[in-house]
Amino acid sequence: MYQIENGKEWDEELYHTLMDKRIRSSKEAKDIKQKLEYEGALPTLPNHYDWLMLCVSYCLIHRYGQNEQRKIIPAPDTAGTEISSGGFKTAFQEYHHLWLAVLSDTLFEIKGSPCTANDLGDYIHNLWHTGAVELDKFWQRCKEFKPDSELAQRQEFLSELVKMAAKNSEKRRVIKSPNSFSSSSDPVRPLESDLVQTMTKVLQSMGKGVQRLVFQESGVRYDFYLLQFSEYNDWDKIHERFCSALGMEENAVVAERKTGLSHAYKLKIKRPENTWQHLDKVFLQTALQQYSGNAVLPLCLGADEIGKPVFDDLHKARHILVGGTTGAGKSVMVRTLLHSLFELIPSEKAEIAIFDSANDYAVFKDKQNLWNGEIHGNRDETRGLLETFVEEMDNRLNMLKEYNATEIRLLPENIRPKYLIILVEELAALLDNDKEAEKPLVQLLQEGRKTGIHLIMATQEPDSKTFSARLRANIPSRIALKVSKPGSSEMILGETGAENLLGRGDHLVKWDNGTPFFLHGFDV
Repeated sequence: MYQIENGKEWDEELYHTLMDKRIRSSKEAKDIKQKLEYEGALPTLPNHYDWLMLCVSYCLIHRYGQNEQRKIIPAPDTAGTEISSGGFKTAFQEYHHLWLAVLSDTLFEIKGSPCTANDLGDYIHNLWHTGAVELDKFWQRCKEFKPDSELAQRQEFLSELVKMAAKNSEKRRVIKSPNSFSSSSDPVRPLESDLVQTMTKVLQSMGKGVQRLVFQESGVRYDFYLLQFSEYNDWDKIHERFCSALGMEENAVVAERKTGLSHAYKLKIKRPENTWQHLDKVFLQTALQQYSGNAVLPLCLGADEIGKPVFDDLHKARHILVGGTTGAGKSVMVRTLLHSLFELIPSEKAEIAIFDSANDYAVFKDKQNLWNGEIHGNRDETRGLLETFVEEMDNRLNMLKEYNATEIRLLPENIRPKYLIILVEELAALLDNDKEAEKPLVQLLQEGRKTGIHLIMATQEPDSKTFSARLRANIPSRIALKVSKPGSSEMILGETGAENLLGRGDHLVKWDNGTPFFLHGFDV
């Protein structure tokens, strides 16, 4: 299928070349996306790869290049959108192996001879351009066909995309996505339609009337279904029997009440692990590159259950506590926060101080906006440096008073100090080693925000001896990874729940004293 210099048909080097290859769109394809979103034909697509996959899918489904009447339009330039980090793997996400096979086979069929890695790159580039141009043409036809109703125009356009997605989905579901790290004994994921029928029969055998049970979408680890009973049912009373009848562990099925719909639940069915989406460093890097918010101190907190990156503002959070049991992913979670801060905040705007005796964050040692140019690992020096920060905070408070300002961003730009973000790793160990360190921590927590000083504190499962009520009262934002007991969840979040997490970086976020919400972590 491929032509490579060493005469082989395939090798590991070629695979990595394909995975890392940059993919670019034409300027016209980029402009068409913005136009279709602006005119309401498409919802806002948050990622470049969503638009790429839509355009490429449109071409493949309609057999462009394989049909004499539907020819591929050569892209005139590469001046549009670029997917550079991770290349092919970033562009096609968790199904990149399957996309590679489909695109390679199709290109081989069109070309009739072995292809190079550059051939594949050019093919995707041209499909992206062709798909965008043809989607725009179809939108224009929809506008001409339904000239009197913008709603009818959008419905006509989107109905074509729905049909295309359904056709593509049918093909995808009957093929197990190739995975170079999986074995032949891995479980094959059942078709969604088959599982719907099985679950319906199980519920009916239990005497439960089912008004509606439909597959909705796939998430990072779970598939989501809408279940509506014909009458009221308490799910807790049937959960164990339901899971047993399906041959699933009880934690493989999660049911949440569906508001706005009578007797309805959102069912989350955990998939086999080899089908989980891997939220790796490339995924995080892409999310950071595509961030377009206006937060003062932007943070990526993880990805929601569908895999969409979730951002918020450390300035609004004030201060953050991150806690979890050993191996739950606490340090990885903190690295995600630090990657966000170092990459999204200019060095002239903020400095980040890192106190890390375990050397978990050495990857940031050469960052330009690292406070004092080094990571501080000597726990005995921590209290003295925290007291230095308190002195800096007092100086800033006097400056605010002098200029009658409520926070530093309201000060004149020529005298405005930088934001200062302080990471204290292993909080419990620090306070065990030096109980006097609590005093400067509490001072910074109480008045730091208005002076532009924010704390991120990380610890293993805390207890009331090391994590006092004074500290807890001044940390409004918490991130809890899996813990071993409900009491630890109470200590971190102020409520239970983290003891039920799956691990693997999954976490609950309580932001600025709000309602906790669930996110997946990145493997960084």
